[in-house]
Amino acid sequence: MRKKSGLMLMISTTLVIAMVLIIFAFSTQQGESSIGTSESIIDSLIQKLGIESFIENNEWLYEHRNIVFRKTLHFFEYAILATLTFITLKLRGLKLKYISIITLMFTSMIAAVDEYYQSLIPGRTPHIRDVFIDTLGAFTAIIIILIIIKLFKRSKKDEAYQ
Repeated sequence: MRKKSGLMLMISTTLVIAMVLIIFAFSTQQGESSIGTSESIIDSLIQKLGIESFIENNEWLYEHRNIVFRKTLHFFEYAILATLTFITLKLRGLKLKYISIITLMFTSMIAAVDEYYQSLIPGRTPHIRDVFIDTLGAFTAIIIILIIIKLFKRSKKDEAYQ
């Protein structure tokens, strides 16, 4: 059992590191290149989902589709990072309240460093708004995880009484 948990910890730690590297890899793209990549992905996604007419009929959404996509991506990539971090810390045997706090602090720190890093890339500008969106994604993931844990514990408790 000890080997299995050690392996799981190693895998989860590797995934956290990989996710941080992915986040920074996205930030490495220069401004125009980053925008072009986003536009290409979002237009392809809109087409594959078959929602072109919906997007085109909503003038504001059509004009802002790239920024909406990018900010949504920020939210979810940090939700993923928070989830991976939470799992890693849980495997280390920390208490939930500490896991939650450390996870939120870690993801917020990565978000802030990422935005600073973007200030060093030509054509990129850091935005405190992005740090907020990233942190909100992490916070949302933590809350969802805590709710799932609570529901799981409740269901286990109910099973014990039957």
